Amino acid sequence: MRILISDFILDHANTIKEAVLSNNPLLNIEDIYVKITSAESYSWIADLEYAVTNSFDVIINSTGLIAVETGGIGNSFDYIESKYPQIQFFLAAGNADYYYSSWLRDRSFVIVSYGVDQREGVYGEGLEFWDTYLPSNYSSFTNGVVAGKISYIKMYLNCDWWTARYLARLTADRNEPNRETEPWDLRNGYGKINVQAAIEAYGTEIPDDPYIFGEAGDSSFIVFADKITFSWDEVANAEGYKVYRKYRNEDEELIATTTELFHEDVPTRNPFPIQYRIEAYLNDETTEVFNREILFCVVGKVMVKGN
Repeated sequence: MRILISDFILDHANTIKEAVLSNNPLLNIEDIYVKITSAESYSWIADLEYAVTNSFDVIINSTGLIAVETGGIGNSFDYIESKYPQIQFFLAAGNADYYYSSWLRDRSFVIVSYGVDQREGVYGEGLEFWDTYLPSNYSSFTNGVVAGKISYIKMYLNCDWWTARYLARLTADRNEPNRETEPWDLRNGYGKINVQAAIEAYGTEIPDDPYIFGEAGDSSFIVFADKITFSWDEVANAEGYKVYRKYRNEDEELIATTTELFHEDVPTRNPFPIQYRIEAYLNDETTEVFNREILFCVVGKVMVKGN
């Protein structure tokens, strides 16, 4: 496993490195690389490209969510998620007293905050874990703690990242004095990772990774009279499905957006030959689930080409 720590200040980055190593004794010091960049030239996308090129598995980012909301870094989110699960991205919540935006909900990266007894008010709908490291605590140091714990669970169990992360969520300690909801809380996330409890829970049924856009399954269609009915298998984590139709010598048009697993179309004129294409979508990502051209149809016989 290779971990990249991206920071502006070397001493700060080295403390994060210590936090990782102290929470994952299976790592070697040479497995962690510190990359120092000036604040003026900093780029999440550049970090990700560097990580991909140099075969890193983890990026620990200490920019903080204040920089996200004030510096336009949120524009990088889709690119970050396009590299998941190849790259695990850990992001510090920051040390200010504020509530961060709900558009960080359901993201593939891990958002962490620092100790509940020291925290003034860093919270939000994307918060996953909190923890502490050293008396002069910062959420960027928590980044190192959480990355160390989850990477240790993964390496010890020899499992995938999502399994380690889910077990950490499932078994985290949740005894904070300001906790209001279980198992997740707006101010405390899933709590403080209990590594031993997570390891002992291995064998628990793990749900599908909610951050991976699934692959297309089977699809079919039926032509009856003037109506064409399409059906397809669910694509994991799809937000919905878009149905396109194209007559010969004409542009393709979007004719429906649906969350159902079927669609009925009644062409407005003699439809053959006619091309239908159906895509599952999640944010800006798409997966094609159906693409066929119906050449002609007579009673008892349909000719098609395509997938």
